[in-house]
Amino acid sequence: MFTAEKGVGNTVHHLLDAVLKLVKNPAYGTAILGYAMVTFMVGGISVWMPSFLQRFHGDTPASAGFSVGAITAITGFLGTMAGGVWAHRWIKRNHRALYLVAAISAILTIPAAILCFFGPHAATLPALAAAEFFVFMGSAPVNAAILNAVSARMRATALAGELLMIHALGDVPSPRIIGAISDASNLRYGLAFATIALVMAAAVLFLGARFAPRITADTQQLV
Repeated sequence: MFTAEKGVGNTVHHLLDAVLKLVKNPAYGTAILGYAMVTFMVGGISVWMPSFLQRFHGDTPASAGFSVGAITAITGFLGTMAGGVWAHRWIKRNHRALYLVAAISAILTIPAAILCFFGPHAATLPALAAAEFFVFMGSAPVNAAILNAVSARMRATALAGELLMIHALGDVPSPRIIGAISDASNLRYGLAFATIALVMAAAVLFLGARFAPRITADTQQLV
């Protein structure tokens, strides 16, 4: 019994030590927070965009769901690939590229999203596709930045922390907040509010670029 209790105590101690190291790591912390803010926007769009198409454009539930699903699937693949290729090439000249690509992608998403929410009917779906393409461009670089920010033995814990934070600060609260704003005004303003998270994401990621570790031959393969 004593041995078992000692083993549990050591496990808890190592876990707390790992968490403390992650909290004190600015390269990791800024990447996580930036990604969480992007996830706030993505989570809000995924939940509320079909309703938006029904309310403001007269789409049926089936056609709205199909449009959003198809656009997300296609732009998610293309945007992730494009962002990964861009970061892979840029990082050879600038070790901060992972953070910078993710930050720039967040900025590029904002005007496309605003056009989608407030623009003419004909622009809604093309603007949605552009917004999702840009927002997904940052996903591969920011995930690589998170892994590169920690040592190899810390990566499992770092990924667990990433999953916790992006859901706790991102796609879990965003639908409720957007819904509350929609109830108080309308869904256009609720979705537009989510773009503030992208401004925050860009600011945090630009800050995180200052702490970006130098990329070695071992870590460069992550991009």
